[in-house]
Amino acid sequence: MAKVETKNPPYTAAHIANYILEKASMDSVEITNLKLQKLVYIFFG
Repeated sequence: MAKVETKNPPYTAAHIANYILEKASMDSVEITNLKLQKLVYIFFG
């Protein structure tokens, strides 16, 4: 069986979540837990 190489993403889900929270804080946008999870899923997915 051939070995399949997987690529490691350059960012983790935690990096993306922190970025979203930082941007939301700067723009005074309220982010709920569910909204954050959905956005991380979309960006990371």
